[in-house]
Amino acid sequence: MRSASALIRRPFLLPILVLTMGLIPRATQAQEAAEPQQSTATPTVQERVIRGQVLQAGKGAPITTAVVGVSGVDMEALCDADGHFLLSGLPDRPVELVVAAPGFRKRRLWVRTRSTESVDLTIRLRRRPGESNETVVRSDPPWRVAARSPLAPDTTPQGSKHTLSRRDLELDAGVFGDPIRAVHRLPGVASDSGPNSWFLVRGGSPDEVITELDGIQIRELHHLTGIVSILDGALLQQASLELSAPAAHLSSGLSGGFFLESIDRPTDRLDGALDLSLLGVSGHVATALDAAEDHSIIVSSRRSFLSAYLQAAAALGAVGQTTGADYGQYFGRYSGRLAENQNISVSILYSDDRIVFDDVNLRHAVLGLSGRWTWQVNDTTTFRGQLSHSTNRSEQPDDETFTHPLYRSWQDSEHRTRLRTHVSHIIEPGRSVDAGVDATAATRQLSGTFADDRAVPSWIHRPLAELSAPPIHSATNATWPEVLLFAQGRWDRILGPLGIRIGLRAALLSRGPRPWLAPRVAASLPLPWGTTFFGSFALHHQDRLDPVVVDRDVGSADLLPERAAHFTAGIKQWFDVGLLVSLEAWHKHYDQLVVAPDRAAARPSSVVQTNEGHGQAQGIEARAALRRGRVGLDASYTLLRSVRTNPLATQFPGQRPAMGDQRHGLQAGGEVRLGPKRGLLVSVHYSYASGWPTSTLSREPGPEADTYLWTVTGLQDRRLEDLHRVAMRLEGTHAFRWFRLRGSVTLLATPSGSGFVEDCPSLVGEGGNAPTCRDLNYLPVVMPWVGLRAEF
Repeated sequence: MRSASALIRRPFLLPILVLTMGLIPRATQAQEAAEPQQSTATPTVQERVIRGQVLQAGKGAPITTAVVGVSGVDMEALCDADGHFLLSGLPDRPVELVVAAPGFRKRRLWVRTRSTESVDLTIRLRRRPGESNETVVRSDPPWRVAARSPLAPDTTPQGSKHTLSRRDLELDAGVFGDPIRAVHRLPGVASDSGPNSWFLVRGGSPDEVITELDGIQIRELHHLTGIVSILDGALLQQASLELSAPAAHLSSGLSGGFFLESIDRPTDRLDGALDLSLLGVSGHVATALDAAEDHSIIVSSRRSFLSAYLQAAAALGAVGQTTGADYGQYFGRYSGRLAENQNISVSILYSDDRIVFDDVNLRHAVLGLSGRWTWQVNDTTTFRGQLSHSTNRSEQPDDETFTHPLYRSWQDSEHRTRLRTHVSHIIEPGRSVDAGVDATAATRQLSGTFADDRAVPSWIHRPLAELSAPPIHSATNATWPEVLLFAQGRWDRILGPLGIRIGLRAALLSRGPRPWLAPRVAASLPLPWGTTFFGSFALHHQDRLDPVVVDRDVGSADLLPERAAHFTAGIKQWFDVGLLVSLEAWHKHYDQLVVAPDRAAARPSSVVQTNEGHGQAQGIEARAALRRGRVGLDASYTLLRSVRTNPLATQFPGQRPAMGDQRHGLQAGGEVRLGPKRGLLVSVHYSYASGWPTSTLSREPGPEADTYLWTVTGLQDRRLEDLHRVAMRLEGTHAFRWFRLRGSVTLLATPSGSGFVEDCPSLVGEGGNAPTCRDLNYLPVVMPWVGLRAEF
C-alpha cells in the first residue's frame, strides 16, 4: 500500500511542505516587591549580572520550575535543579524582576546594578495551591514571553532527556512554524531536515516513540503521511523527549517517549493571536471565565489553504479535477480550581487531513479527550488522576469514482480509553516516592484489503512503492486490556553528592500472553566545580501492532512485546561564562523483535510470525551550547550505528542496517538579538547528515495494463546521498499598547542531498516509459518563507 508519494511529485504543491510559525507566549503579572542583597564576590564577567536562588518560603526547598524575567525586556532565565538562575547582559538602568512558578505566588522586585557589578539574590515564594501550570511573566504590555530551556546541567538523577520550551520550538531557523522540526536538531535524533516532519530516535523507527499531548496518546503525529505535524506551536507550552529511563509513570516505546503540554490559561483576562501564512491560517483565544480567574478556557483552530491552491491548479489544467488535499485541527482546554488545593483540566483535540491524487485517496483523523485532576493533599503529598480517550483513524474509502487500477479500499481504527492514578510523596527535599496504576482498554478495527508485507521487516527502510505482495482481506475487531503498576523512589544525595532514581513498570495484563517487568534506573554525580557524571539503564517494551499482526486470520495474539535494553553514560560540564558541554555514550540491545520468513508465501495464512528477531545500536552524542546576553550558540554531533537481524530470512540473511542507521549527523546554529529592546532576532543554522540506508527494488508488470509492482531485490544494500542544509531566519516585532505584530523571513538552502525516501511509481510515466525509482526531493535549492502574526 502506497502513501502520498504521487501527490508530492508535483513541484507546484510546495506550499504544503511548511507550517505556520509557532506563537511566542504572552505572560502574567506579579505584585510583590523585595529588597536584594548585594554580593561582595567578584563578578566572573565584566558586565551587569544578577544571579540567585529561588526557594520555597518556610521549607527552604529549591523551586526548580521558577522563571525569572526582566519586565519590558525579552530576557528571562529558568531555574536549574537547585533553584539557581543567572541573568547577564542587563540594560544600563534599574530593572524590575518578575519571579513566577506553578503553585506559588508571584513576586516583583526592583534591582539596581552599576557597571561590572554582580548582585546575588535569595528569593522566597509562598505556596499558592491551584496556581497555573504555565510559567510566564507579565511585562508592560503583557505579551506572552517564554524562555528557552536553561543551559545549566540538571544534576537530578534522570535518564537521557531533552526538554524544549516554546521558544526552543519556534525560534530555530528553518522550522517553518512546525515544532517537530525543532526536535530534528537534537542530538540522537535523525531526520531528513526537509520534506518529512517525522523523526527517528537513536537508530529506531518513527513508530517506536510513544507520543502524548496532555495525556492523549497519538498514534499518527503527522498530516499528509508525514509532510507536516499535527502540532500547533501556538498551543504548546513545553515538549519533552525522553530517550532513556523516563520517570516510572510515563509510557515509552523502544526508542522512548515524546510528551507535550499545552498552554492552560490566558496570561491576562483575555488574549489571543491570529497567524496568517502561505500555508494556511490559525488562531486562538484564551479568556478567564470569572473575576478571580480561577476558571479559564482556550479554543483554537487551524486550516490549510491547500484546497484553494489545488482548485486553482485544476482550473489551469496543472492537475486533474479530482485532485485534493487539506488538513486542519481544532483544540480546546478548560482549566479550573475546584477548591483551594484541587485543580482540574479538560483538553479536547480533533485533527484531520485528506489526500486525493493519482493512486492515493487517504483520510486520517485523530480525536482525543483528556481530563486531569490534581489534589494537593498537603505540603508533601499530591494525588493525580487522569481519564483519557483517543481515536486514531486512517482509511482509503471505497470510492467508485476513483478508477486507479491498483486501488485498494481499507479502514484502520484504534480506540484507547485510559485511566491513570498517581500518588507522589516528598519525604524531604530531594527525596520522594511515587506509585500508581495505569489501565487501558484498547480496540483495533480493521476492514478491507491490505498488502501482506510481512516478508519485509517493519524496521527496514524501503522506497515508496506498491509491493508485489499477496492481499489480505481483513474484518477484524480485536480488544484487549492493559493494566500496569508503577512505582519509583528518588534520592538526590544518597551517598555524598550521588543521586539515584529507581523505577519499575509491571504489566499485569497486556496484549501479549504473559506479564512483564520494565525496570528503570538513573544516577547522577554532581561535583562542586560544575561537572556532572550521569548514567541510566532501562528496559523498554512495545507491542507490534501492524495490521498484519493484529489481523484475526494471519496475525498472532501470542506474540510478546518487542524489547530494548538501553544503557547510557555521560558527563556534563558547566562554565560560568554561560557554556554547557556534554558528552554521552549509549548502547541498545534489541530482542523479541517480530519477524517472518522473507519469501512471500502463496497462502498468507501459512506464514508464522515469531519473536526471534534481534539487533543492537550504539552511539556517541556531543553537544556544546552557549547563551550569553543577546547571543546564543548551539552545536552537536551524533555518531551512531543501528543493525537488526531476522533469523528466519533466507533471501537476505545476516545483519542489516535499520531504518535509523544514519551514521553521522552534525548540527550547528546561532542567534543574536538586536535593538534596544531586543526586538530583532537573526538566526542561522547548518545541518549535515549521512545518506540514509535504503533498499533496491525491481519492477514487474502489474495485474492491469500500464501498471507495475515492485519487489525487493536488495535489502538495505545501498545509501542515499549525504544531505547538507543551511537556513537563515530574520524576525522583527512591533508592539502597540494592546496589539503586537511579528513578522519573519526564512531562507532554506539545500546545496546537496536528497530527502529521506525514494519514490517508485506504479503507473507508466509520461511518454509511455516504464517507471523508475527516484529521489523524493521536491524542495527547491533555495526556498523562501514569510510569516506574519498578530497578537492581542
